[in-house]
Amino acid sequence: PWAQSINNFDPHTDWNFEGFRWIWMHVSFLFGLFPGMENSTPLPDWSLSLEMQFYFVFPMLLVITKRVPLIIIAVVVAVISAASPKLFGNYLDAGILSHFGQPSFLPYRLNAFFAGMLVALWLKNNTGSDKKNITSNLLFGCAAIISVLPLSKPVILLYVVFIALCYKKVPLLSTILSFQPIRYLGNISYSIYLCHILIVYPVVYWLIQQPSFLTLASHERFLLSLSIALPLVILSSFIFYSVIELPSITLGKKVLQNKIHPNHLK
Repeated sequence: PWAQSINNFDPHTDWNFEGFRWIWMHVSFLFGLFPGMENSTPLPDWSLSLEMQFYFVFPMLLVITKRVPLIIIAVVVAVISAASPKLFGNYLDAGILSHFGQPSFLPYRLNAFFAGMLVALWLKNNTGSDKKNITSNLLFGCAAIISVLPLSKPVILLYVVFIALCYKKVPLLSTILSFQPIRYLGNISYSIYLCHILIVYPVVYWLIQQPSFLTLASHERFLLSLSIALPLVILSSFIFYSVIELPSITLGKKVLQNKIHPNHLK
């Protein structure tokens, strides 16, 4: 019921199939560039288009980092990210130029990707304790702080935890994350992200058709929904990971290493 009080609340979600254009937009991953298309399936796939956009500009961004000071790049991407909600929309609120229902357009999150690049560069260059290295670390740190400032506080906190884990500064958490079951969940986590809504929606829809379910307390409804949906999500994610994701990663590595002849792809 609280959703009704949100400004600009619109309960309508358009998941209509639109023929060749709809197919082409998703196969090419271009759908995230067009307002209204980022929510055109019952999947959280808006991030797929966002990531593909980053992969496209990544080589150029890598070249720029070798020619332009990191601080300047960080300021530019932070300003772009901070201005994007006003220009392109912020979930329910339209922007000056357009209205994206999700941050599927790269300017929204280019700063977050760049912050991730900084961690990799930081680790690569952190090879000693001399004065030059200390100065370099300070520059990386300042650039990282500037880059993540437009992000929400929870995301900034997770970014800090991520850096701490990279430097192995969180012993207890590092130990927990090293457990085999947790590592396996990490391996299939992307498949979990992609398929969970397809499982959760029908499970919850079926449950709310049962009169006895509606009489339960809210926390009981949550736990029951979770106990049914979670095993199905993990099982589906295992299948997707084993049948699609892992073979694709393996094939990609072979292609990049020139260990497979083009004729073998036919």
